[in-house]
Amino acid sequence: SYRQNFRHYYILQINGMKRAIGTKKTEGDFKRLKAKVGKRAPKKLSETETKFKTATVQVQTQSIVNEAVERDASPGGLALSSTGKQFSQLVAQLNHHAAKGRISAAQGIRDIIKNTTASVIPNYLSIIVPSVSKCLIDEDSDVRSAAISTLFEEVHPRLASCNLTDSMKPFLPISLAYIGSALHSLDQDVRYDGCKALHQLCTAYSNLFLAGENEITHLQSLLPAFVMLFDDVFGGLASMSRRGVGSLSDSGVDKNSSKDKQARKKRGSRALGVLESFVSVTNHITSFRRGHDVLVGNSVNVTSCHEILSRADLAFCSGGRASNALVWKSDQVHFARKISDMKHLEYSCRESSVDGTISFKLDFNTILSLFLRLRDRFVEVSQRGKQGDKGLYLSSGDASELSLVVSSLRVLWIGFCEEIITIRRLENDSNCKKMKANAVTVLNLLLESFTVRDSSGNESNREKYDSLNTSMCMLLSEIGGAVDNVSDSSDASEWIEAIFMYVAPALEIIDNMDTENSRFTLMMVIERLLLPSEMSNIIGIAGLKQSGHLNDQKYMELLEKFKRAYFDQIESRDKICGSIEGRKAVSLLLSLIDKHISCHTQFELNEIFMTLIEMSSNLPIYLRCWRGSFPKDTAMVLATLSLLSKSLLRHHHNNNNESIKIATSFVKTLASSLENLFTTSKKQMKIRVSEHEIKAKVSIFEELSNAGQTLLLNLVGFLEAPSSKLTEDLAQICARRITMKSSDGKSSDIQLLSDSIIDYLMGVLHFMRRQFSLKQYLTFVVNSSGLHSIQFGAKTDNQGEANVSSYSYDEYKNIFTYDSAIARTCRYLVKVESKQVMPMLKPILDSWLTITDDDCLLLQTLKTRAAITLLSCHALSVRSSNIYADGKMIDDVDFRRRLIHAVMNFLRNLPSENTDDLNFAKIRSKLISPFMVIFKCYPSLLLDTIENVDQFISSNDHSTELKEKMLHTLIYLIKSKSLATAFRDVDHNLSTKLLDMAFRLDKQSSGGTLHSASGKLVMEVQALLGFNAGAQSKK
Repeated sequence: SYRQNFRHYYILQINGMKRAIGTKKTEGDFKRLKAKVGKRAPKKLSETETKFKTATVQVQTQSIVNEAVERDASPGGLALSSTGKQFSQLVAQLNHHAAKGRISAAQGIRDIIKNTTASVIPNYLSIIVPSVSKCLIDEDSDVRSAAISTLFEEVHPRLASCNLTDSMKPFLPISLAYIGSALHSLDQDVRYDGCKALHQLCTAYSNLFLAGENEITHLQSLLPAFVMLFDDVFGGLASMSRRGVGSLSDSGVDKNSSKDKQARKKRGSRALGVLESFVSVTNHITSFRRGHDVLVGNSVNVTSCHEILSRADLAFCSGGRASNALVWKSDQVHFARKISDMKHLEYSCRESSVDGTISFKLDFNTILSLFLRLRDRFVEVSQRGKQGDKGLYLSSGDASELSLVVSSLRVLWIGFCEEIITIRRLENDSNCKKMKANAVTVLNLLLESFTVRDSSGNESNREKYDSLNTSMCMLLSEIGGAVDNVSDSSDASEWIEAIFMYVAPALEIIDNMDTENSRFTLMMVIERLLLPSEMSNIIGIAGLKQSGHLNDQKYMELLEKFKRAYFDQIESRDKICGSIEGRKAVSLLLSLIDKHISCHTQFELNEIFMTLIEMSSNLPIYLRCWRGSFPKDTAMVLATLSLLSKSLLRHHHNNNNESIKIATSFVKTLASSLENLFTTSKKQMKIRVSEHEIKAKVSIFEELSNAGQTLLLNLVGFLEAPSSKLTEDLAQICARRITMKSSDGKSSDIQLLSDSIIDYLMGVLHFMRRQFSLKQYLTFVVNSSGLHSIQFGAKTDNQGEANVSSYSYDEYKNIFTYDSAIARTCRYLVKVESKQVMPMLKPILDSWLTITDDDCLLLQTLKTRAAITLLSCHALSVRSSNIYADGKMIDDVDFRRRLIHAVMNFLRNLPSENTDDLNFAKIRSKLISPFMVIFKCYPSLLLDTIENVDQFISSNDHSTELKEKMLHTLIYLIKSKSLATAFRDVDHNLSTKLLDMAFRLDKQSSGGTLHSASGKLVMEVQALLGFNAGAQSKK
């Protein structure tokens, strides 16, 4: 047992020692890391890192010019894109091989232009236009769409917002070059996007194309491409060789499948786009050559404009990654030949021609191909409808496409085809015969399809069908008139009857037509019927026989309906008067009147001319509605009315009593209608005066242009005696002034009419003065000066007396603004040369010379000076002509007393000589000049004035300041050279009176405040009359 206990104790001791040894930490010098299989051994602490990294930069293009131009979002430079990239970086990214990279770059360029200030963009067009236009020929559709959106939704609106669209002109050839490359691309989608870009370019920069010859030449070079484009969307052999276009055969294809419906819909929408582009391009070319928009009829400006920037020094050469693309180069200059025959285009520039225009010629085969394809498309679209008793019934979509086809045929016919059958027919050319045969075919097709109606019967689409039918009428008249001119038959054409059957009922419902364009086109059709030979005048060809026309009965029927539609009860139809078709109706009436007067050497009042006279009597209603908004139309109306009035007044005495009655009635009606043009409006109208737009109550006459005002006054001069109301209105127009304030707060009176127009107006009334009373004429002349309606603000001092020194120099200058009106009044009063003039003017002069408490100082000065000016002009005219006795009015006691009182009041209120401002010395000299004249003509009046001055100074009722001012004014008169002879006049004892007054005043004021002024007076009098005379008087 002892042994067992010991053994047990020993085991316990051993186990305790083991536990104690296991829990004790052993600390070594280095940590031993265990290596594991498949793991790389850790690096030693003493090992050195020797690895390094490198970066690669790819520079595809480098240009010092671009680096100098592009700044990092500087205030005067291009902004950054939304991703923070510069323009040069995005341009380089456009050459990326991945389509997504190019799309991102194109969108970034759009962001830059969108965020850049609009006024800065013209400075960077030389880098924007080439880089963005290059995207038009990209293989990816999103890139092309982004380019179109950038050019026409960002660049053009921002240029237009600051009126800088002209800065785009030097870069139009660049855009047209890329668009031309797109139109000749092997990819159909690229060709269609090229058409879309071309249409938007012509629409956005229409004025630039019409103002430049080179731009029109570049446009015309794109026309041959439309032969292939028509084949793409219409179907044709040429389209089979192009990428993206299927076979013409439809065998094996389910036409009702959804895929085929989508394809037809896509091709139909593209057909509309191609037609729109063709119409836009051809219309620009034709409008440039003819000087007017052939589709609308408005005149366009085709004069060359100045280029704001120099022409782009850029060129192109063939090559590139995209299909038939153009690559930017600066060292090679030529245009790449395209797949379509560009050799068909011929240029014949006559820069040294008489008319200074350029002649554009296009290959006949190209013209004929375009004409035939449009004809075939017309047949295809018309066959989709149903032929009925009243015409062709088409859906709304087909009607829209047919309208574009008709417009395309019109611009192509007027621009190119018409010349072939009219000019080359004289040479018996085979091309003329081909074109005439195809023209007859199209004419028959139009007659078969006319008129077009809505197959659904929906009234909301009526405006679309009205526009289509009127366009077809125009095409019928254009092709039919040209074909009839080269035909041997003289029978009335079927196309004229068809147009008449449509136009005659349409005139009765002209107010119910929805669109203005439809009504305007209808007016063009009516013009073709009423002026059948107008086509010969437009194309400028002599020797053509008159085209087919209506018989006399239908001509009068159409003329009567035309009169009822536009010239009967027109007062309540202001909408028609101001519309474009209303202006066209007026233009047609003027042409009919001019044609009738010029074609009839012997004056005769036939039924047609009587109707024209009745219609022309309502022309002033149009003038009242226009109110000068259309200066050219207004001038033509007034000129034609003058011509018609002259013809009637010149020839009515050679005709019977009925013609005299008609002429007299017309003149009387016209005169009463024209009077309303001179009546002042009851409400304020916007007018432009001195480059400022203001509101004022004015007459229609004042809103006309200078040419219109002259023509209207000329017309008034040919009519019978003016009424008293007319002369009152004319005087009010001449006198009308408007007070305007400048930027510094100063106000000034501005005369609305120019001096030349007022002179012409008063000359016309002076020419007619024997047709009405002298009293009425004199009232007009006096009131035309505007003195009866002048208003000046009065200024007084603390005692309530007029304060002369408080008026500024500018306020005194307002007096002189009436000098031209006063001089004009005096001139026309003197021209009357009648003894009754001055006696009849005496009440007016009395009112001007009478001093009232309501008149301020400036108004008193102005009226007194005007009365003295009129008396001076009268005195000078009497001296030169000796027409009637001198001095009758001056010798009248009451009038002379009133005159002397006004003169004294004027002299007392003159600006003082002691004023520091030199401008007041000039004002005093100018104010007193008329008094010098009347004192020279009437020395007795000068003597009375000196006596009143003597009494004024000797009196104790006036202040010393006023007495000193009067002395200085008298000294000024004595020093005047013009009055030296009058002062030395012995007969009127002026010299004696002057010497006595001078020495007496000098003696009275000796040692006083007036001593200096009286001393000066004595010295001036002695200098004038001689010192010997002064010494004798002193004794």
